[in-house]
Amino acid sequence: MKKIVLLASLAVVLLVVALFTLLKSPDAQQQNGIVQQKSDDLIELKFGHHMPQDSVLNKAALRFADEVVKKTQGKVKITVYPNQELGSSGQMMELSRLGQIDILLTATAKHTPLPFNLQF
Repeated sequence: MKKIVLLASLAVVLLVVALFTLLKSPDAQQQNGIVQQKSDDLIELKFGHHMPQDSVLNKAALRFADEVVKKTQGKVKITVYPNQELGSSGQMMELSRLGQIDILLTATAKHTPLPFNLQF
């Protein structure tokens, strides 16, 4: 039951992040206050996370990427980079701030001002 809740929560968070990223896309056109993506362009998004390839989280991320391709009829493609392939959690956080990673899933405890022994 906890896995289902975790996967559902992950899917919701990823969907919100992906939609936010699409709305900020430089290729988007604004008409009457509504942001619209050019319909003929392929949107490619990078999804980075810190978990190994055989983890449940990576499997969920890959399933999410497949569902996005299906639901958008191939107009949005998400490439998943597991196991910190794009850098450490801190580096990926900075890359996401710079717009070089579109979707990021990392442990937030690593980015808090708590003493190290209180982090996992």
